[in-house]
Amino acid sequence: MIYGLLGLIAVLLVYVVLLHLKLHEMSELVQESNILTASEGTRLQQTYYLKFNVDKDMKITQVNGDTLNYGGYTREQLIGQNVLGTLLKDVPANKEMLEECFRQLKKKKRIISSEQVLQKSDKTKIPVLLRARPILNELLQCRGISFWGYPLNQQLNLEKQLKREQEKDQLIGEILNAESFCRHLDEHVRVCNRYNQPLLFIAVELADIYNFVNKGFSFETGDKLLRLAADACIESTGKDAVIGRFEHTKIGIILEKYDNAEIPSLTQSLWDNLIANIRKLNVDKVNAGMVCIYYSRRKNKDEAENMLSRTRKYLSNSLAIHRYGIGTRDRNK
Repeated sequence: MIYGLLGLIAVLLVYVVLLHLKLHEMSELVQESNILTASEGTRLQQTYYLKFNVDKDMKITQVNGDTLNYGGYTREQLIGQNVLGTLLKDVPANKEMLEECFRQLKKKKRIISSEQVLQKSDKTKIPVLLRARPILNELLQCRGISFWGYPLNQQLNLEKQLKREQEKDQLIGEILNAESFCRHLDEHVRVCNRYNQPLLFIAVELADIYNFVNKGFSFETGDKLLRLAADACIESTGKDAVIGRFEHTKIGIILEKYDNAEIPSLTQSLWDNLIANIRKLNVDKVNAGMVCIYYSRRKNKDEAENMLSRTRKYLSNSLAIHRYGIGTRDRNK
């Protein structure tokens, strides 16, 4: 009897250890799910956040509002229905995918991801990225799958938006930062060299007027000056221009679509808009003109670094002798 009792105690101890391990595993799983869900919720603002649960018989047991709205379904059309033929097209490949998903989740009990095609109520197909985690019963056995994710087209748009935000100048906002602008210039010059296309690089130097405003007004006014100058560049050159700050007080503009005959009027318009915006800071007309504009066209087999070097040299010399206005070293102006 004692041996029987000891054996029972040993079995119970093994069960307790296994239960502890399972609970620890489930805790990690829940933590991972919560972290992912929270991060998705943060990143996926203004998008559809899809979520639905299925049981072992492939029937839908739960669905959120975004899935209903995005798919064009009512709750009654989905709850209790097989996921195949509703949210997922009823084809062998999808059935095999779900069965494989169950097999993996039963073994690993961790989150897995896969790209799928969501079927709307009107039978249109939308690619989605879905994550799956097991729904566990009280014995920690997999009794279903919880899917959540979002349309891939929205993910691509979010990634593009994120990339644009990362490329923006953090002080000015609507133009590129130095690293991104120089990369864009290098790419444009390479492409134009390959196909022998024209490229115009315009630089605006604001060093003297920036220092004047900082000393005479405030640092906040100096920052506002940079933003107003960027606005003038955007207004003057149109949507085809690539604009960025490549040094603290230097704003660059890349143009591929232009006419040589239009360069004088283009740069004059830029100058006029710059002065008008600077005057908004209550700067007098004389001091508002402490701005240098330099333009350079791509030469044969030119390089971005060469264009920047020519620009910096010209602007440095201009500032040294207080030569403001519009200038270039190009021949055949």
